[in-house]
Amino acid sequence: MNRYYIKSKNENEKIFLNERFGVSVIELDDLEEIDKEIEKIAVEKNNIIYISNELASFSNNINKYKNDKNVKIIIS
Repeated sequence: MNRYYIKSKNENEKIFLNERFGVSVIELDDLEEIDKEIEKIAVEKNNIIYISNELASFSNNINKYKNDKNVKIIIS
């Protein structure tokens, strides 16, 4: 199982903690690219994606993965 943290380039508060615990951090310059990043991760099986509430608001397709067994999205 892989864990990913998708964050905006300007978001610094959780980066250190996530890297220490083996979570791959993906930084986005353009927040509108959130759906493309989720798509890339979702094709693999058994992944967990952590996204801030603010960044999740930029996604148009996040609800599409609500019942997907291959990827779990945690919004915090």
